[in-house]
Amino acid sequence: MKIKGDLLITDPCYWMKDKEFEKYCYNIGPSEITLLNPIDNMQGMMADTIFGDWTCEVYKTDEPVDQSVLEDIIKYNKPPVGVLAGKFGSDAGLVSISEYNETWDYNRKKAEDLIDKYPWCAALLENFEGDVVFIDIYPGDDKEPMRCILGKGNYNFYTIQIG
Repeated sequence: MKIKGDLLITDPCYWMKDKEFEKYCYNIGPSEITLLNPIDNMQGMMADTIFGDWTCEVYKTDEPVDQSVLEDIIKYNKPPVGVLAGKFGSDAGLVSISEYNETWDYNRKKAEDLIDKYPWCAALLENFEGDVVFIDIYPGDDKEPMRCILGKGNYNFYTIQIG
Protein backbone atom coordinates (compact mmCIF):
# COMPACT_ATOMS: atom_id res chain seq x y z
CA MET A 1 0.00 0.00 0.00
CA LYS A 2 1.17 3.53 -0.70
CA ILE A 3 1.58 5.80 2.31
CA LYS A 4 3.01 9.26 2.89
CA GLY A 5 3.91 11.04 6.13
CA ASP A 6 5.31 10.21 9.54
CA LEU A 7 4.68 6.50 10.16
CA LEU A 8 3.63 5.03 13.49
CA ILE A 9 4.29 1.31 13.92
CA THR A 10 2.74 -0.27 17.00
CA ASP A 11 -0.10 -2.45 18.25
CA PRO A 12 -3.41 -0.71 17.43
CA CYS A 13 -4.55 -1.41 21.01
CA TYR A 14 -2.27 1.47 22.04
CA TRP A 15 -3.97 4.13 19.90
CA MET A 16 -7.47 2.95 18.90
CA LYS A 17 -10.63 3.99 20.69
CA ASP A 18 -12.15 1.04 22.53
CA LYS A 19 -15.29 0.92 20.38
CA GLU A 20 -13.33 0.74 17.11
CA PHE A 21 -10.82 -1.70 18.57
CA GLU A 22 -13.65 -4.09 19.40
CA LYS A 23 -15.20 -3.63 15.95
CA TYR A 24 -12.06 -3.94 13.81
CA CYS A 25 -9.57 -5.96 15.83
CA TYR A 26 -11.28 -8.76 17.73
CA ASN A 27 -11.81 -10.95 14.70
CA ILE A 28 -8.61 -10.46 12.70
CA GLY A 29 -7.22 -13.85 11.73
CA PRO A 30 -3.55 -14.72 11.23
CA SER A 31 -3.73 -14.45 7.45
CA GLU A 32 -5.75 -11.20 7.31
CA ILE A 33 -4.44 -7.74 6.51
CA THR A 34 -6.96 -4.99 7.28
CA LEU A 35 -6.86 -1.45 5.89
CA LEU A 36 -7.38 1.40 8.34
CA ASN A 37 -9.39 3.63 5.99
CA PRO A 38 -12.78 2.71 7.59
CA ILE A 39 -11.44 4.44 10.73
CA ASP A 40 -11.65 8.18 9.96
CA ASN A 41 -10.34 7.52 6.42
CA MET A 42 -6.84 6.86 7.81
CA GLN A 43 -3.85 5.73 5.77
CA GLY A 44 -2.43 2.44 6.97
CA MET A 45 -3.11 -1.18 7.70
CA MET A 46 -3.02 -3.71 10.50
CA ALA A 47 -2.57 -7.44 10.92
CA ASP A 48 -2.29 -10.23 13.44
CA THR A 49 1.31 -10.73 14.60
CA ILE A 50 0.85 -14.53 14.29
CA PHE A 51 3.21 -14.85 17.26
CA GLY A 52 1.04 -13.11 19.86
CA ASP A 53 2.67 -10.49 22.08
CA TRP A 54 6.09 -9.48 20.78
CA THR A 55 8.85 -6.92 20.57
CA CYS A 56 10.30 -5.80 17.24
CA GLU A 57 13.05 -3.58 15.93
CA VAL A 58 12.90 -1.31 12.90
CA TYR A 59 15.93 -0.83 10.67
CA LYS A 60 16.47 1.83 8.00
CA THR A 61 18.57 0.91 4.99
CA ASP A 62 20.00 2.73 1.98
CA GLU A 63 19.10 -0.09 -0.37
CA PRO A 64 15.71 -1.83 -0.50
CA VAL A 65 15.54 -5.04 1.52
CA ASP A 66 13.70 -8.00 0.09
CA GLN A 67 12.37 -11.22 1.55
CA SER A 68 15.66 -13.09 0.99
CA VAL A 69 17.57 -10.66 3.24
CA LEU A 70 15.01 -11.12 6.02
CA GLU A 71 15.15 -14.89 5.59
CA ASP A 72 18.94 -14.79 6.06
CA ILE A 73 18.55 -12.76 9.26
CA ILE A 74 15.77 -14.96 10.67
CA LYS A 75 16.74 -18.44 9.47
CA TYR A 76 20.51 -18.18 9.70
CA ASN A 77 20.79 -15.72 12.60
CA LYS A 78 22.73 -13.20 10.50
CA PRO A 79 23.05 -9.69 11.96
CA PRO A 80 20.47 -7.12 10.83
CA VAL A 81 21.49 -4.76 8.04
CA GLY A 82 21.02 -1.01 8.26
CA VAL A 83 20.65 1.40 11.16
CA LEU A 84 18.36 0.75 14.14
CA ALA A 85 15.54 3.31 13.82
CA GLY A 86 13.27 2.22 16.68
CA LYS A 87 11.51 -0.53 18.57
CA PHE A 88 7.87 -1.33 19.16
CA GLY A 89 5.77 -3.87 21.03
CA SER A 90 2.44 -5.61 20.92
CA ASP A 91 0.18 -6.52 23.81
CA ALA A 92 -2.92 -7.53 21.84
CA GLY A 93 -1.15 -9.69 19.27
CA LEU A 94 -1.67 -7.10 16.51
CA VAL A 95 0.55 -4.72 14.56
CA SER A 96 -0.41 -1.58 12.68
CA ILE A 97 1.34 0.93 10.50
CA SER A 98 -0.43 4.27 10.23
CA GLU A 99 0.26 7.90 9.43
CA TYR A 100 1.08 9.49 12.79
CA ASN A 101 -0.69 12.84 12.30
CA GLU A 102 -3.90 11.07 11.28
CA THR A 103 -3.56 8.81 14.32
CA TRP A 104 -3.00 11.87 16.50
CA ASP A 105 -6.10 13.59 15.05
CA TYR A 106 -8.16 10.43 15.61
CA ASN A 107 -7.12 9.88 19.26
CA ARG A 108 -4.80 12.64 20.39
CA LYS A 109 -4.24 11.54 23.99
CA LYS A 110 -3.29 7.95 23.19
CA ALA A 111 -1.06 8.89 20.23
CA GLU A 112 0.71 11.58 22.24
CA ASP A 113 1.27 9.24 25.21
CA LEU A 114 2.78 6.58 22.92
CA ILE A 115 5.61 8.84 21.83
CA ASP A 116 6.07 10.84 25.06
CA LYS A 117 5.41 8.34 27.87
CA TYR A 118 5.74 4.87 26.30
CA PRO A 119 8.35 5.13 23.52
CA TRP A 120 9.19 1.40 23.76
CA CYS A 121 5.68 0.61 22.52
CA ALA A 122 5.91 2.45 19.20
CA ALA A 123 8.35 3.31 16.44
CA LEU A 124 8.03 6.64 14.63
CA LEU A 125 9.53 6.94 11.15
CA GLU A 126 9.48 10.52 9.90
CA ASN A 127 8.81 11.78 6.38
CA PHE A 128 8.31 8.48 4.60
CA GLU A 129 6.79 8.30 1.14
CA GLY A 130 6.48 4.96 -0.58
CA ASP A 131 5.04 1.46 -0.33
CA VAL A 132 4.67 -0.74 2.74
CA VAL A 133 3.76 -4.42 2.85
CA PHE A 134 3.42 -7.14 5.46
CA ILE A 135 5.33 -10.32 4.65
CA ASP A 136 5.66 -13.62 6.50
CA ILE A 137 9.06 -15.26 6.87
CA TYR A 138 9.18 -18.96 7.70
CA PRO A 139 12.15 -19.73 9.98
CA GLY A 140 11.96 -23.47 9.31
CA ASP A 141 11.70 -26.40 11.72
CA ASP A 142 7.88 -26.21 11.59
CA LYS A 143 7.93 -22.93 13.55
CA GLU A 144 5.26 -20.29 13.10
CA PRO A 145 6.12 -17.63 10.51
CA MET A 146 7.36 -14.23 11.62
CA ARG A 147 5.37 -11.27 10.33
CA CYS A 148 7.53 -8.39 9.10
CA ILE A 149 6.89 -5.01 7.50
CA LEU A 150 8.89 -3.85 4.49
CA GLY A 151 8.95 -0.22 3.41
CA LYS A 152 10.37 0.93 0.07
CA GLY A 153 10.36 4.58 -0.85
CA ASN A 154 12.33 7.76 -0.29
CA TYR A 155 14.13 5.60 2.27
CA ASN A 156 13.76 1.93 3.07
CA PHE A 157 12.98 0.07 6.28
CA TYR A 158 12.01 -3.31 7.65
CA THR A 159 10.89 -4.77 10.96
CA ILE A 160 12.25 -7.86 12.67
CA GLN A 161 10.92 -9.70 15.72
CA ILE A 162 13.36 -9.85 18.66
CA GLY A 163 11.21 -11.20 21.46
